[in-house]
Order: sequence, then structure tokens, then C-alpha cells
Amino acid sequence: MEKVPWGKQVPKDIFLNYVLPYVNLNERRDNWRKDFYTRFMPLIKGCKTPGDAGMALNSKVFPLVKVHYSKKRKKADQSPYESIKSGMASCTGLSILLVDACRACGVPARFVGTPLWSDKSGNHSWVEIWHEGKWHYTGGGEPGGKDAKGLN
Repeated sequence: MEKVPWGKQVPKDIFLNYVLPYVNLNERRDNWRKDFYTRFMPLIKGCKTPGDAGMALNSKVFPLVKVHYSKKRKKADQSPYESIKSGMASCTGLSILLVDACRACGVPARFVGTPLWSDKSGNHSWVEIWHEGKWHYTGGGEPGGKDAKGLN
């Protein structure tokens, strides 16, 4: 966390629960952290806040690793390397990939979702980035948002 400007501002409980973990759900366990740090830290050069870094990662990681949303993926809860290998992921796989990219770069992030909408029309997954002491929504591979950072 010394490598990022916001590192000293991240409370210990946020670090332990939303930066340190190596898994989100029941995805295959991949050894992604060192690789993602090496690949993705250059993408956040100049970012001053976790919100800025999270949005930079959301807009740059997916084109870089050539992963896009698709219902044709093998399974919903793919690991990051399964998504990269296939070039496609569900909203769950996209969220897992973004959370792991964020965590590798010292950005507190968490996986969020609903297993079933009230009208039984399916599920959905998204990511929350810790910024300015609060959690903010963003969709994995969907860098737009309500504020200038792309956060909601």
C-alpha cells in the first residue's frame, strides 16, 4: 500500500477485507496478484485516489486483456484467468476480474450482486470501489457513471 498515494488513508479493516483477499466467490483459485500488479499498476500511474484508480482500471483492463461480456462463456463464476483465456465473461466474471485488478493495485473493491431479481428475471453482479470513505457502484467493464470518476 506504500506504492499508492491513498495507501495510508485506507483503514485496517478495509484493507483486510477488501484489498488483501484473493477470492470473491467460488471461482477457481488463481495466483493472479503478482501478475496483475505488474500488468495493471502502470494503468493507474498518476491516479491520486482509489476512485480515480478504480475507474482507470475499469476502462483499461478489459480492452488490454481482451475480455468482453458474453452469455456464451463456459460458466458464470469464472476466475480471472478463465475469463482472460476465453475472452469472455458474465457480469459475475467481469466483476471478479475488476475486483481482483483493483485489489492487486491497492484499490479497495468488493463484489456485490443479487442472486435473483424480485421479478425472477435473473441475477446481476457489480463492483463497489471504496472512495472518500464510502462505497460507490460501478459495473465491471462499464466505466460510465454519474460523477466525473464514473462512480455512482
